[in-house]
Amino acid sequence: MSHIPRMGGVARNIAYQEKNFDGSGFPADAVQGKEIPLGARILRVVLEFDRLTAAGQTKPEAYLAIKQAQGLYDPDVVLALGEALGDERTYVIQQVSLRGLRERMILAEDMYVSRGGQQVKVLPKGYELSGVALEHIFKLARYDAVTGPIKVIVPTGN
Repeated sequence: MSHIPRMGGVARNIAYQEKNFDGSGFPADAVQGKEIPLGARILRVVLEFDRLTAAGQTKPEAYLAIKQAQGLYDPDVVLALGEALGDERTYVIQQVSLRGLRERMILAEDMYVSRGGQQVKVLPKGYELSGVALEHIFKLARYDAVTGPIKVIVPTGN
């Protein structure tokens, strides 16, 4: 690729995409820190983020893992990823039982009960649970089976 006109910069970014910010990694040379091409430093972060989320981590979990990895990633690029994620950094998706539901949790899926052999929707995806809503859910669960586990979005407080 480096022999194609105007592709030298792209080739250098690709060549250094596995180079750690502290200088370790590939290629094995003395280049480190801000000497690594910016495109390569961005690729290093986004490819790792993609790998972690594809392996099952939530976006906040993947971001935190990258943020905590000392020396591997350009801190400015990690900060930019955090800004791009915005509020997504502060929420995680969990599956909980009926008794695990708490105020401020947000339903990640519609909530159903089984009534007379039929699934009946009782709350929509995106509904933020309040104390009153929880009381009604627990009363409803005395008579109808709530389909579970229940997938919720939980504020992490970070």
